[in-house]
Amino acid sequence: MESGHQGEPGQAKGAQTPPNAHTAPDPTAVREQCERILADPLFRNSRRSSDLLRYIVEKTLNGEHECLKERIIGIEVLGRSPDYDVNQAATVRSAITVVRKRLDSYFEDPAHHRELRIDIPAGSYVAEFSLPKNRSQEPVETVAPEQDRSEKRKRPHLRYIYMGASIIVVLLAASWGFQQLKPSAAIDRFWAPVVNSQGTVLISIGNPVSGTPSGPEGTPGATGGDLSLGQFIAQQSDYPVAELRAANAIESFLAQHRRQSVIRLAQTTVLSDLRGTPAVILGSLLNQWAVHLGSGLRFQFREGDNGLRRWIEDTSASEKQAWAIKSDSPYKQVQSEYALITRAMNPTTEQWWVGIGGTTVLGTLGAQQILTDPNAMTILSAQFPRGWEQKNLQVVVEFKMVDGGLGASHVVAAYSW
Repeated sequence: MESGHQGEPGQAKGAQTPPNAHTAPDPTAVREQCERILADPLFRNSRRSSDLLRYIVEKTLNGEHECLKERIIGIEVLGRSPDYDVNQAATVRSAITVVRKRLDSYFEDPAHHRELRIDIPAGSYVAEFSLPKNRSQEPVETVAPEQDRSEKRKRPHLRYIYMGASIIVVLLAASWGFQQLKPSAAIDRFWAPVVNSQGTVLISIGNPVSGTPSGPEGTPGATGGDLSLGQFIAQQSDYPVAELRAANAIESFLAQHRRQSVIRLAQTTVLSDLRGTPAVILGSLLNQWAVHLGSGLRFQFREGDNGLRRWIEDTSASEKQAWAIKSDSPYKQVQSEYALITRAMNPTTEQWWVGIGGTTVLGTLGAQQILTDPNAMTILSAQFPRGWEQKNLQVVVEFKMVDGGLGASHVVAAYSW
């Protein structure tokens, strides 16, 4: 079967509806059109193509572009394992190629020429919605002979063009030289030990729902403002794959730095896998490697009350300073969430590793977003200990919370050695 192009989703374009070509499509109209397409024999007779098209349209309309990644589509729609190798299994790409061909066939029918179009451009898994242009109404530009001669007289002499080009080249060269003199960004200094190491970076996730405290998730009878924090998190649409979203973001970030990486479940990873490669460990107590590699370090995750209470503990403090959260607290009353960021050389594996974990999955996602955002890293790194760039580092970050959402962040504790 012919394979489509693998790519990351871009921004969905607005519908091209006259007279304003940038008018956003009405979501109701898009959904109705999607159902009409799905009722056509081209899709009605293919369960997989129908499920894919409906999923892509809904995620695009909801602005959930982070879910329109090859690995997440493979897991949520096609039932693949969270750690399947997207480079070896072209299941999603092949299936999307079939959907594109079915859409093309649908809109090639003259009966559908004037319908709202739904397309999935090559190189993207984000849908685009548009109405066909009436090209016969587009004005054709013409230039009268007199105007043409006038324009020719206004054209600058080639000598001035060459002079302008030379000036641009000089300015670009000066700009490049200035960039070389600038100190590297904080985000580059943080990731340098991993990026500059040898081997494919291993990105470890606990499981599709790791990072959320155990407890009363899904307990019946709790609704609205009665939801506990655990229940609130469990009801979020991206909850089952939240940690995988973070892994995909790290994978994309490393790819921008020309580093290959592979995502694996902690349960399928053995110590020998970590000996020859740097690692990024996502999650806290539900990822065995976050516990194993972090043992003996100053800041560590702890839990009690049958998993309802989790905290980050400063093991060196005489009074055991801790930053805690309870998953059975009403989510609207929870004011803070915490994350632990670790970057260290492990003496057993003799490799650098980066730990990104929260007391809930919210903290894991918040820390990941900071570590892949140059501006956020610049702000946060100003609170790191002096000389952290060349040392092992642990940082406890507090996120302010409003109605279950993460707000401003700041460092509450840090240690380098």
